[in-house]
Amino acid sequence: TATYTRSESKSLQLLLDNPPIGDQRPSQLLNEMRYLAGSEVPTSLLCKLWINRLPQSCRSILAASTESDPSKLATIADKIMETVDTVVPAHTSVQHQISEL
Repeated sequence: TATYTRSESKSLQLLLDNPPIGDQRPSQLLNEMRYLAGSEVPTSLLCKLWINRLPQSCRSILAASTESDPSKLATIADKIMETVDTVVPAHTSVQHQISEL
């Protein structure tokens, strides 16, 4: 049987065409990108592509981290996103209350 393997350029193209994070957790996005990358894409490049898909608020916080392991960064990013998700509705509620005045 023939075995299908993706070339490095095809893996890179799949990663570059990958949609933004949407409603996924950062760790889910990283896992999806790891799957698309296979073993052809260096971890450092994969990590940079992944971070660039995250919201700006999350990227800013991760930039201050000394952590370099993508799995650990994904755990941190998940926690950041959980915090942002709980803060944003409260902010939106205040804006709504102000607009009703």
